[in-house]
Amino acid sequence: MLEPDADRPNLIVRIVDGDVWPFAEHVNVAPWPVVAVDLLDADDERSRRASLELIERHQ
Repeated sequence: MLEPDADRPNLIVRIVDGDVWPFAEHVNVAPWPVVAVDLLDADDERSRRASLELIERHQ
């Protein structure tokens, strides 16, 4: 459940302005390698683990 007033959010949504979106116009989400790197750079173990699992699925 999302709690908007939580001290530690359990969901982070990153919205990239269309002026700086580096991918083709028809691409609505970042490619999985970009997502994996973003998760790997996170401060928490859960996100880093999700990153490694995503990478493993694509090997």
